Amino acid sequence: MDTDPLILERRILKKAAMASARYGLLKKNDRVLAAISGGKDSWTMLHALIELRKKAPFSYEIHVVVVQQGAERFRTDIIEKRVSKLPVDGFEILHYPVFEVVRLKNRKGKISCSLCSRLRRGILYSYAAENGFNKIALGHHLDDVIETLLLNVFFEGKIGAMAPIRSSDDGRNIIIRPLYFVEERETATFVYHKRYPVVCCHCPLCHEKFSSKRALIKQWIAQMEKEYPGIKRSLLASLENIDVKGITWFLKGNNNGYERTSDKGA
Repeated sequence: MDTDPLILERRILKKAAMASARYGLLKKNDRVLAAISGGKDSWTMLHALIELRKKAPFSYEIHVVVVQQGAERFRTDIIEKRVSKLPVDGFEILHYPVFEVVRLKNRKGKISCSLCSRLRRGILYSYAAENGFNKIALGHHLDDVIETLLLNVFFEGKIGAMAPIRSSDDGRNIIIRPLYFVEERETATFVYHKRYPVVCCHCPLCHEKFSSKRALIKQWIAQMEKEYPGIKRSLLASLENIDVKGITWFLKGNNNGYERTSDKGA
């Protein structure tokens, strides 16, 4: 991968612009709530939103939000200081004892990644709806998308991933992922060159992530990418190239063979 800072930035912005144009992520007068964790991906996402706005033929607002989950060592002050130097329209830190709530709900007293994630989303969704933000921008990238796809297939028995744009289950929010076509290695190199401060959230499970199912999938994809270059792109493309005739949920058995369940309102 070419690591020249200027070339890398252009490539990332081109991919973010392509995602926005193809899926309608950003539109005139949008009020975008950019969720920042302090990690490499969210910094890259925020940078892309800012730079795309400079070149867009329309305007939209960018408001930054950070969820303080209860870790005392989580340096939100470092994030706030860096954001203060950026051309954004607002900044807010939302304090919510996510870690403590998860411990209380978990009988074994352990932190659950999935529950933490749901709680964070709920906090963001409520704040966005209550303050008039019509879109929430998240920093998920291409690797997150295909890892989620394989996690669902291998361990959940379902086909699904992270869409570049989608409505929340309650319909109050629209979630966008500007880095849908951007690879994780690109965000890591980009943030290093731009010297964005990578701030650890100090989640109690940080040290266990390397043994997680997602880490296993990440390692497998990396190995496959070495043997078959382009496999990540192929996995991403599969989400837009679905052979519905080969998907059993699309079919329903009957005396005359098969028929589309959608035709029956199922």
